[in-house]
Amino acid sequence: MNFFFKFLNVSCFRYKRDTLHRHVLGETNEKEHLQADLRKLSDALVKVNEKLCDTTMARCRLDQTIRDTEKALTNLAKGSEYLLSFMIQVTNDIQPLIKEPETAMEPEPETKKRTSSRKSTR
Repeated sequence: MNFFFKFLNVSCFRYKRDTLHRHVLGETNEKEHLQADLRKLSDALVKVNEKLCDTTMARCRLDQTIRDTEKALTNLAKGSEYLLSFMIQVTNDIQPLIKEPETAMEPEPETKKRTSSRKSTR
């Protein structure tokens, strides 16, 4: 009978081993699926990071363009203000020198034409 108990114990161990083996196979299969998913997610993350980098660089270029444009417009506005101020000053300075339009438009009196005092000889 002792042999029977030993056989029963070995069979029990084999059953436990087979159960554990199936469990190991299931977890190995799940691990492979998770690794495949992780590879897919890693690839997707790389693509998203590349797009994010490109988008961020484009945004930075647009920010610089906006700053440059605003600076140019500010300089243009300052230049226009300076030019307008200068033109007002020059106009005010030369205004006394300019004749009034009404007097400038009056016709000059006609002068009589001189007739020659020579007599024509024929």
